[in-house]
Amino acid sequence: MLRPWAHFNFGDAELAPIPVWDATPPEDASALATTWQTASTALTTLQGAAANETDYNSIGGGINGAGIARDLAGFSLGEADVLLKAVGKKIKELVAEQRIKFVSGCIEHGIKKDVAEHVFDFIEPFAGYGFNRSHAACYALIGYQTAYLKAHYPAEFMAALLTSDQNDTDRIAIEVREAREIGIEVLQPDVNESFESFAVIRGNDGIERIRFGLQAIKNVGSVCAEEIVKERERGGKFKSLEDFVIYHCPAHSRALLRGKVCR
Repeated sequence: MLRPWAHFNFGDAELAPIPVWDATPPEDASALATTWQTASTALTTLQGAAANETDYNSIGGGINGAGIARDLAGFSLGEADVLLKAVGKKIKELVAEQRIKFVSGCIEHGIKKDVAEHVFDFIEPFAGYGFNRSHAACYALIGYQTAYLKAHYPAEFMAALLTSDQNDTDRIAIEVREAREIGIEVLQPDVNESFESFAVIRGNDGIERIRFGLQAIKNVGSVCAEEIVKERERGGKFKSLEDFVIYHCPAHSRALLRGKVCR
């Protein structure tokens, strides 16, 4: 459950609380649009603060590290670019080489070895995982939006997620399992209900379920899936396997039979 209010702090830049509904979603789209606009404003504020604020407690990624290398160790632009590559591409062997070079350069420029080692200790963690603040702000916005959608429109969110990964069978298996864990049933493909992509359907009992998308079936493909849906919309639901194979979609029936969509 999301907290009713999310409060962002960014150094000296403090943002107004951002509303997050913790019960039923808003009825009209304008409320949702307002939330989106508030989150976008938050992102702009964060990015502006990141651009204008100097942070003396941490190094904000490879670009800052390269600047430090030039100022303290006398790196040229080309040498600083090598350091950027080592950190950005997470090449541990190259990072180790750059440490030696950085410390040596600092000593040549009158900086004590222990100080140089300590400074590089701030740079090196970014060869594991790290990115600058503006990048973090963008991730925060996306995380805010997707968390809201998953909390209030879980079936639609999971259907969209499955569709985005419909060509990756391993991801589909993981996401189907996740959908079931949060109480959303994922139904097998059916020529009389499935669409090209994963879709949310509401049964007679009022419960929303996800129907497996035709394009996610191996060897079916988008052309076949589109034709199946068009034919169903034109002539109504298929009455039987014979009706489907002989009269409606003879050109595509083999792929569907292989995928066990006809039953």
